[in-house]
Amino acid sequence: MITEARETLAAELADVGVPVWTEWPDKFVPPCVLLVPATGTYITSGGYGGQYVLALDVIAVTGRGSYDVVLPSLESLVERVLTYTADWSLSGVDSPSLVTVGGTEYLATVIHISKHVQE
Repeated sequence: MITEARETLAAELADVGVPVWTEWPDKFVPPCVLLVPATGTYITSGGYGGQYVLALDVIAVTGRGSYDVVLPSLESLVERVLTYTADWSLSGVDSPSLVTVGGTEYLATVIHISKHVQE
């Protein structure tokens, strides 16, 4: 149920136009999207027997460049992710911030989503 929901979402996100990773890639090449278990609570009760709420974080990362170029690029990527996660509940989108990977800074944000899944 968990793996199936995550893999289905990853397949749907493949249409956002950048690589989608369900695990940290060996070679990090933005722009890309990382689909990972949510920070904090990952799975909660769905209220009925065999039903759960699965929480995932979609991390959208842009390529390098000046802020006035990468911010619109990140916003566009977030919009595409939101389109492909419309059947998930959106908890929020973090403010864009710089993240350092391998000594290089990239602009990124986290999109917090969740969905009822059945056992």
